[in-house]
Amino acid sequence: MRCYIELTTQLTDSAVINGANGYRVNFERDHLETVDAAFSPEESTRGFSALFRQFYAHDEAASFRKVHGSAYALAEGAVDNEQGSRLAALKAWARPPVVSAAGLSISS
Repeated sequence: MRCYIELTTQLTDSAVINGANGYRVNFERDHLETVDAAFSPEESTRGFSALFRQFYAHDEAASFRKVHGSAYALAEGAVDNEQGSRLAALKAWARPPVVSAAGLSISS
């Protein structure tokens, strides 16, 4: 689990997550005017991808499946008034996130 925590810390500090990555599209009347792209340097993206892959490789110490399974087993074994809420939180953690286009900006 320590390896997972260290890996998540490295990823959250990454320029790939924290940088101004994306596209900006500008329109003028009925036609496309400009498309601007801004992304992290390729070597940052490659490094991020290698670290991120460890979450999904089941044989890695930082595997999400291993960490989630261990945490769930501990939560099942800790019988108290909070057990239900712990198990519910762990089940929610295992579900994929819902992605929205809330950050999408279109200017005219």
